[in-house]
Amino acid sequence: MVKLQGWQVLAIGDTDTPADWLVPGAIFLSTDLQTTFRYRITSLLPYNSYVRKSIGYLFAIQHGAVRIYDADTHSTFLAGGHLGKSFDIELSPRKTLLQYKAKNRTLVNPFIHFGQRSVWPRGLSLTSVPDIAPEFYYDEVSGGNQFIQQGTGNGLPDVDSIFYHTRRLAGEPINIEFDHLAPEVALPRGTMAPVNSLNTLFHEQAFWAMMLPVTVHTAVSDVIRGYWAQRLLWDVGGIVAFYPPSVHRLDTLEGSTFGDEEDLLHDWGQLIDFLKSWHSSKSTFFERVLDLSYEMAKNGFWSGQDLALTVAWLQDLVSVGYKPPKLQPVENTIKGSRQFLPQILKPVYPGVTDAVSVEKEMGHLLKWRSSSANMVLILECDWARRSNIPVWRMLYGRLFKHVVVISTEADSTLGIDVGGGWQAYSSFPGIFDKYPEAAGFLYLKDHVVFNYWNMQGNNKKLWTMHEVKSSWTVHSFNETGTIWFLKSSIKRTVTKTIYNLPDKLKATYRETMDDTKFIHSSSDFFYIPKRLVDDFKDLASVGVQNKLAHELAMPLFFLAMDRPSQFDSRAFAKVAYVPGGEDPTSHYSIDLNVLYPWRAATEEDLFHIIKALSVGDHLLLAVL
Repeated sequence: MVKLQGWQVLAIGDTDTPADWLVPGAIFLSTDLQTTFRYRITSLLPYNSYVRKSIGYLFAIQHGAVRIYDADTHSTFLAGGHLGKSFDIELSPRKTLLQYKAKNRTLVNPFIHFGQRSVWPRGLSLTSVPDIAPEFYYDEVSGGNQFIQQGTGNGLPDVDSIFYHTRRLAGEPINIEFDHLAPEVALPRGTMAPVNSLNTLFHEQAFWAMMLPVTVHTAVSDVIRGYWAQRLLWDVGGIVAFYPPSVHRLDTLEGSTFGDEEDLLHDWGQLIDFLKSWHSSKSTFFERVLDLSYEMAKNGFWSGQDLALTVAWLQDLVSVGYKPPKLQPVENTIKGSRQFLPQILKPVYPGVTDAVSVEKEMGHLLKWRSSSANMVLILECDWARRSNIPVWRMLYGRLFKHVVVISTEADSTLGIDVGGGWQAYSSFPGIFDKYPEAAGFLYLKDHVVFNYWNMQGNNKKLWTMHEVKSSWTVHSFNETGTIWFLKSSIKRTVTKTIYNLPDKLKATYRETMDDTKFIHSSSDFFYIPKRLVDDFKDLASVGVQNKLAHELAMPLFFLAMDRPSQFDSRAFAKVAYVPGGEDPTSHYSIDLNVLYPWRAATEEDLFHIIKALSVGDHLLLAVL
């Protein structure tokens, strides 16, 4: 970096940085030196964290910087050390920029514009990933107010943990190339995209936007900053623009984890919606900065400590002589319209090597979706594994129009409703009422690996585990033993429930089962068609009233709703059960309908499951 022509490199030390660190041409701010500046933010910044870069930002501003380039140490420059070849250094109003058409979108994926439709940046809402299509017609606007300029990077671009851990083979680095000939593109007011700290140029008019929040994980701190800044830019006439690749970033095989990004992996969409709807009547810009920062703390996107940091940051900016920009609307007069067709470069899918294959796999996905789009998926998640929910939502959200997640506790930020556990079925009637137009409801536990490409069931019939011998077992009421459901009190509950069934449903049940036997089934996966929803509600009411457990209630309900001869035997014709202690990967096959149980107790387990599924679905997690 010290070879950058016309730029002064500033290195910010931390507790693990040698006190005698020295690189000719760079200014080094040790931790001891940082305390002498008397910046208010210093006491609020944690050690062993890259957010201490905020001290360097203030130092640069204090010493006359008019542009600050935020960079990553793993990057090398493609333009021979000339940032002027990669960014708009002078902000000339005579330059014409392409700009996304505002009416077309609220969120964009800039990687598509630069030739990679299958790649998405860190900070893009997972639920929006499949819905962002390429732009072919752009507005043309004058440059001069692109105060934040985000460069693209080849090699390892700024992707999230889900992409990183499912888009490469073990031990192999990611190496992605973007279209270096694609023109820069700006975002109009009302449109957002992730902005990071890896290859980003800030002009003086946006220096206020460089503050890094401290109470969220560092893996998301810069992206939260970017969204916060984009909304505030609109009030001072500024915009964000994205530029072709200017660096090559080395993949050190140390990608972030789901846990690192859990702070907002599931909340990006909520944050964006909040920012787009936020307005302030404050009369000065810094007052609006504080107003938004307060509202973000109030709504849980960061904490009160970040609000305190914002106050200190603005005070420090004033103290070092920074003049806040004046309030003014974005005035990007549209000069015309232009067609630009983004390239389709080599995609990043294990097993997909060209654009023709991509189109073929997209067709497969559309076919699978046509079979399930009008179904509601009810996914029961073990509370201890709730951090996996964003991945399951993204995976199944491509196929099912609605995904309802239930567990033993609720979590509004993850979208988990109370309803799992020993009487999971008790929550189903409320879900049925919420989606009256659904063709049916598929239930899965989160340890069930579902090969959706083999889904061939009749959506007007019941799909059950009645032919899965490991799960569907018939027992005599006279049978004794130490198993919980053989206790006398439990068997009496079953008998009482049968007795209390509505007459019509009891008659159907008696066609299959006599008074001497009952069935136990783990009922980890099943499907209830719309035509049987009302019957199920009646049955669930009886089961809840009699405190009947899920494993005993569900097979009883199935037999009360219909005869086994009417169950769909194709839906779960090929099921593999993994005995305790055995490796699920040795039992898995893409020809199965279902494999269970395969619990994602760790992130590594989750990666193995996703990679197993990717053998059958090459476009897994892809941006279409």
